[in-house]
Amino acid sequence: MRDFQDTYRDLVLGEDSLNRTLDLALERFGGKDVGRGLKQLVQALGQDLAAARPSVSPQRLQALTGDLYHLQVAVTVLDGCAGLSDDLRAMKQGAPDGERLMRDLVGLTGDKWLTESRFTALAQQHGVASPEGRVAFLTGIKSLMRDLPIQVFPDAESRQGTLNAIQGALDLAIDEEDL
Repeated sequence: MRDFQDTYRDLVLGEDSLNRTLDLALERFGGKDVGRGLKQLVQALGQDLAAARPSVSPQRLQALTGDLYHLQVAVTVLDGCAGLSDDLRAMKQGAPDGERLMRDLVGLTGDKWLTESRFTALAQQHGVASPEGRVAFLTGIKSLMRDLPIQVFPDAESRQGTLNAIQGALDLAIDEEDL
């Protein structure tokens, strides 16, 4: 209970950033409990918003409620990261940690200018080195990044640039696979 209260306080008084909110939720709740933790935070925000004297401005609480909705969408992406890891493991092409992969992907959403080499390096950082493994990995993360809420990115152009960079890395991996 104390951990939940600390998380709520840090969320309400913390930075006004969806990326930071997701990072806080992952840090405090861990990969498996993030969904349940976010639902509890949404309920607590609703109660705080309805209170006669909310803990912070109603506008801040309303913005956080929107962030938490988008975070629940991101939890689905976290599940997708775990699924991608399972798929790669079954193919014997590596086994990235789903939570770490999600953190890395969310971290990349804050960058406006990404290149395909960044995503090729990401595959290697997660232990996916072969061309066929990279094709599966990059195909998976492209789908996952597409599923992230647009609000996670600085703007729509950055989101498209990220998807283009992933596609560029995917094209290179496909070319290597064909050799």
